[in-house]
Amino acid sequence: MPPDVTVPLRHLLDMDITFEAVPHFATPRGQRMLLAARSGRFEGPGLAGDVLPGSADWLSVGDDGIGRIDVRAVLRTDLGDHIGLSVTGRAVLGEHTARFLAGERVTADEAYLRTHPLFETASPAHTYLNGLATVAWCDIALTGIRYRVYAVS
Repeated sequence: MPPDVTVPLRHLLDMDITFEAVPHFATPRGQRMLLAARSGRFEGPGLAGDVLPGSADWLSVGDDGIGRIDVRAVLRTDLGDHIGLSVTGRAVLGEHTARFLAGERVTADEAYLRTHPLFETASPAHTYLNGLATVAWCDIALTGIRYRVYAVS
């Protein structure tokens, strides 16, 4: 692929999630934290609903300042359809690592915070989500996360 290729993106949805109190602990590779959803909401063209409790990110932040994102979530649309969501990605916190671990918000404008959401549903209204490759820019804190999700066209 030539180096000057532009990948077209289409806005899919925005999602805001508030986390429960965050237990985190040291591991041999850095800090591990369970960011469990207390509540959340997603909205985009033709798609809106809630993030269900029990959804969580098992985030690890290494001594290298890189957060390794591993999310499993269940979304429920306003029409009652369920959508499974898995997200992987990286939060290259670098100089912002201490701020993040202290509870401050780090934005996608300050650090490289990119994820790759994948959707899975049997809902006839939303099966198009099953075939999408997506990328999201994120703002993250120990109290919540904001995703701005785009489908790769």
